Amino acid sequence: QYGLSPDSFSFNAAIGACAKGGQWEDVSQLVETMRAQNIKPSLQSYNYAITAVGRAGSWWLVVDLLVDMEDAGLVPNSLVVSSAVNACAKNRQWKMAHEIMFQYTKMKRDPAALALESSDFREEWELALELTRSYNALGPDLVPYLSTYRAVISTCVVAGEWKKALSLLDDMKAWNVSPDIMTMNILFTALENAHQFDETIKLVKRARGFGLYKDTWFFETEIDLHSCSFAAARSVLRCVFDDIEKQLRPAGYLTLITGSRDRRRTGEVMSDIVREHLYGYGIECTADHHNPGRLLIPKGAIQSWLRKFQGGPAAVKR
Repeated sequence: QYGLSPDSFSFNAAIGACAKGGQWEDVSQLVETMRAQNIKPSLQSYNYAITAVGRAGSWWLVVDLLVDMEDAGLVPNSLVVSSAVNACAKNRQWKMAHEIMFQYTKMKRDPAALALESSDFREEWELALELTRSYNALGPDLVPYLSTYRAVISTCVVAGEWKKALSLLDDMKAWNVSPDIMTMNILFTALENAHQFDETIKLVKRARGFGLYKDTWFFETEIDLHSCSFAAARSVLRCVFDDIEKQLRPAGYLTLITGSRDRRRTGEVMSDIVREHLYGYGIECTADHHNPGRLLIPKGAIQSWLRKFQGGPAAVKR
């Protein structure tokens, strides 16, 4: 209407807005339109586009965008490569993630490229772990994302490599990447499935060191499990009883906040899961008559369990 045509700045702003809004199809269309109008997309435009399509699970479009960059004479920087690798890793496309990383390190003549060349003959979890080691070798040039680590941890867990998955928490700390609740839930479930119950206690304490589950411990007598997954809730309770056994927490009454609804839509409610877990310790609890989302454990039940624990075989930790 006003005879104005969008320039590269306008397109880049639009691509950024659509990417942040998760409109990956609009992002792809905008990049196509820029090329059709002979407007060269910037590295930032491609980074926005790669991030958007990666979030949408369309990892194959990431490869197309990298090829488009090469055709346009643009050399991907570390930010673009990090986004591309993360997009492939998030969608468990480990070989493609390796290939992108390899091409980047090869372009920079980095020795880390040598570790990536023989990826075709490795298991998926080995490829995933190798990817994180490549980040370590490359130093601050490429930075791994939380979702990359979560995908690697999940891949190791599926392969039964829970020790390898746990070791990645140290890598994350070194990169100042904090795990989230979703990442911890993957680990709690894996450790339970492997019957590594003592490890779940350690993991709760590590999680608290990362600033997670701060709202779980309100008071010495009140434990809020409302926002925990089932595996995390059981792990928190193991940690509580372990503290009582070691006299780090008084052997008094406890109130457990569980909620009363099936928020996970699994047909199970947290209160039933907690009751079953307490039964394994030989501890009885009662529902709060005024609030069905709270379970009450009397002081006598805790002390009775503690006497049995100290005077006989170790309590069951399920």
